[in-house]
Amino acid sequence: MDQVKAKLKIRHLFGNSLIRTLRAIVFLIIASSIALSFVTLAVFAYQTFSSEREQTIVAIATSISKSASRSLSLGDFTGLENSLQGTRLPEFICSIRVLNDARSQIASTINRESNCNEDSDSQEHRTFPIADEFELPGAINKKINGFVELNIDHSGLRRRFLHLVIAALMGYAAFLGIVLFFSSRVILQVISPLTESVETASRLKTFDNTLFEKAPIEIRPLLEKLENLFQTKAQLEIDARVAKIAAQVAHDIRSPLSALLMAESQLTDTRDDVRNLIKAALKRIQAIVSDLRHAGAAGKKSSQSNQDSDPVKLDASAGTNPASTRKLTSHVVSSIEAIVTEKIFEYGGHEKITIDSVIHDDVIDKFVSMENSTLNRILSNIINNSIEAFHEDQKPQVFIESRLQGQYCEIVIKDTGRGIPKHLLPLLFNRGKSFNKSGGSGLGLYHAKEAIDAIGGQISIDSELNRGTTVSIRLPIATIPEYFATKVCCTDKSELISIDDDASIHLMWAKKVEAANTFGNSLTHRSFLSPEEFRGWYRGVDASISRIFLVDFSFSKNYETGLDLIESLNLSSHAILVTSMSDDQNVIARCERIGIKLMPKSIAGKVKIEVLKNRGA
Repeated sequence: MDQVKAKLKIRHLFGNSLIRTLRAIVFLIIASSIALSFVTLAVFAYQTFSSEREQTIVAIATSISKSASRSLSLGDFTGLENSLQGTRLPEFICSIRVLNDARSQIASTINRESNCNEDSDSQEHRTFPIADEFELPGAINKKINGFVELNIDHSGLRRRFLHLVIAALMGYAAFLGIVLFFSSRVILQVISPLTESVETASRLKTFDNTLFEKAPIEIRPLLEKLENLFQTKAQLEIDARVAKIAAQVAHDIRSPLSALLMAESQLTDTRDDVRNLIKAALKRIQAIVSDLRHAGAAGKKSSQSNQDSDPVKLDASAGTNPASTRKLTSHVVSSIEAIVTEKIFEYGGHEKITIDSVIHDDVIDKFVSMENSTLNRILSNIINNSIEAFHEDQKPQVFIESRLQGQYCEIVIKDTGRGIPKHLLPLLFNRGKSFNKSGGSGLGLYHAKEAIDAIGGQISIDSELNRGTTVSIRLPIATIPEYFATKVCCTDKSELISIDDDASIHLMWAKKVEAANTFGNSLTHRSFLSPEEFRGWYRGVDASISRIFLVDFSFSKNYETGLDLIESLNLSSHAILVTSMSDDQNVIARCERIGIKLMPKSIAGKVKIEVLKNRGA
């Protein structure tokens, strides 16, 4: 309730602040205009006074010139002297002298009412000619008969000008004081609500973007920084809580995970496909535990010991985790097939869910630059989203297609579920954003985009309500590892030996051999369901016959692995490990160590048997 009141208060304060700001601007403009008008009026008054003074001087000089002209023409200077003495002079004219054309004084007068100082620098002598106009051929000329000399005192003018300037300055200062006084009050009225708003907002637990919709434009950068601080603070608090929980979960889950791994190794009576699924699921849990532990350790200054930092291992004999010393890539087809199998098993089998996958031939042997557990997690989350997009009374239908697009491998996941509104699509990659999912954390797509962007890939979503959603992922292609088998090479008379506890695998290889023989080859095929059965046969075989051994990794009711069998009988140079555990880093590391090629079972049905004429295997 307090937060709601604070938000309403902030909105009200910002709305009033905008109006007050506009009022302050108008007031400043009016006040400045008045002050400027006052100064302009003072200057105009001075110019008017100066102009009137000049007109007076000219009028007096003209009047005296006329009288002097008559006196000079008559030669009677007594009348001129009397005329000058009777002339009323303004205070700024100190004296007048009349001179003849030879510059000799013929009459003069002194202004007794003026305060003229003869030695003052402010006095000016102005001389006006006494002239008679006469006509010449084609022109009018003037004859100078004498001069009228006025002694003018400018000190009064200067004093008046100084008084006007002082009055203007005092008036301007008064207006400026009034403007500053009222402006400061208005500015305080504007700033105080903003300060109070920021202080109020700082006490809120969350920042609402709608709080400052009416805020003045000038302060919006400040508000954006405030919002960023809120978001950073909130994210740091969430990250700290998540890291603490992650570290605790990773610690607590290690013991039950180790027990599950031990129990899985004892499942000798379980079907091979089910056991492989259990092992793959445990391996994914192991990868998640490793990620949780790394997340919990983030930010710590002290490093942990190697034993404490290494994840739980499937194969303790493998030594150090190969993932820590090799750039990891993922085989696209293996990841897709593994996740599809897991999801069908997770959601109750084919009767309750349909997931169809189409793998184009050009991606059968393609790897991408992403760690296997990360790719599996991304695919798993997206398929989960697709399945959850259906109503409870609907049978989910998901379609997965993988194809090559230039230097990228594209994985497309489609569903025919409820769809997502167009305006929400850009938000789905934001942290914490989800749609139509009860209890959704909004982290799946956020982490998916983060991981895909990190390797230079792309992810996009297209959806239409009640029509379904399509997620497209483009991942950069990586170099095919040397251990990976993309085909089976043999001579035209080789014998292919398949060792697997799954009878369907033997049937698949038998059909491939039969197909290869239609081209004139003489290949043969022999199959064994267990390592013991193969060992009993292998003791007395003719070693001169060219053979290719296609061996599974794990066997039901048997602790011996296919790698153990190959290594013990020294079959490495003629063997291929065909297994559903092709993405297991420990298995890959051991294949590389003993020089065995590895082939995922998911692509075995599509690889080619390449027959080399007249060459050994």
